[in-house]
Amino acid sequence: MSFIKLIIKNPFRNKTRAILSIFGIAIAISLIIALGAISDGMVDSVEKTLNTGNSDFMLMNKNSTSNLMDNELINQINNISGVEQVIGIYESKIPIEENRNLYLYGINEANLKDLNIKIIEGDNFNSSSNEIIIGKMLLNENNLKIGNNIKIDGVDYKITGAFETGTLLDSYGFTSLKHFENITGSKENNATILFIKTSNIYDVEDVSNEIKEKYGNIINVVLSIEDISSINSIYTMLSGVKWGVTFLALLVGGISIINTMLSTVYERTKEIGVLKAVGWSNRRILSMIVGESIVLTLIGGFLGYIFGIILVESLYGLGILQDMIPKYTVETFILAIITALLVGIIGGLFPAIKATKVPVTESLRHE
Repeated sequence: MSFIKLIIKNPFRNKTRAILSIFGIAIAISLIIALGAISDGMVDSVEKTLNTGNSDFMLMNKNSTSNLMDNELINQINNISGVEQVIGIYESKIPIEENRNLYLYGINEANLKDLNIKIIEGDNFNSSSNEIIIGKMLLNENNLKIGNNIKIDGVDYKITGAFETGTLLDSYGFTSLKHFENITGSKENNATILFIKTSNIYDVEDVSNEIKEKYGNIINVVLSIEDISSINSIYTMLSGVKWGVTFLALLVGGISIINTMLSTVYERTKEIGVLKAVGWSNRRILSMIVGESIVLTLIGGFLGYIFGIILVESLYGLGILQDMIPKYTVETFILAIITALLVGIIGGLFPAIKATKVPVTESLRHE
């Protein structure tokens, strides 16, 4: 039997112990995969929203008691050098039937195309009728269909179409400004969010910095996820948890593998003595024990990949992640495989060193 085949076969002499070690590693790796997919998916979803319609950045009101920006401010921003287009959308949480809420946007019909909001089913709303379009995700989550009516403030609004952007907008509904004002009672056309497009000859950073200098006391310029403190704090927390889980995987997985390999070494003391007697070097024995440990952790890591993906997709399918689409990145998988390898090396190294320290005569007398 070749040395490699020996390393692959040996860990499974005690199948129960090997399986328990593998599943312990798999659970830890699956958590790393799941947390990575959720945190990266959140960042990707927010960044796509920021760049909706190929906009360069967006503006939000700093005032926590009022999230509105009036027409005078919008016009002033539109006149800043380098600003090519300002697209304002008007947001409100609207109570609907069955004690549910609908997050509704009011928008000029022409601006839907500017934001790349494309109808994938049905038709766009008609500004002259009580009609709305809603995101595909919202449509599915609430078991709604094109042609259904939603009662808003006692008035029926017909769902004429569904759209999909792959961003947070897919959990919202859109209607015309006229009907949005009727629903909310607002007649001021104050914008909740402004999407800003800059001219190609201007630098985005220069334009955003000028807006900050002029209006930084009243609005937030959002260029990336780092500019949204609430989202950024959640991402930071998830990243911290992911690294914490990685550390625990190393610690717990390492202890589990050490325990498994120590038991294996003890049971095979006589065998190791025989190998030494026939000429095996300490280095070769050490390589064998560490190799066996790595085999267990790599199998656990592979299963962890599968468990992690199943866990995330289950959470997504059940709607627990709401409008966030998980994202699996190469970096997350590399982190998981490196963790598995480290657990294998660290967990196998101590038992391997212990095995090489046992004298041949004592090993051969061991029962």
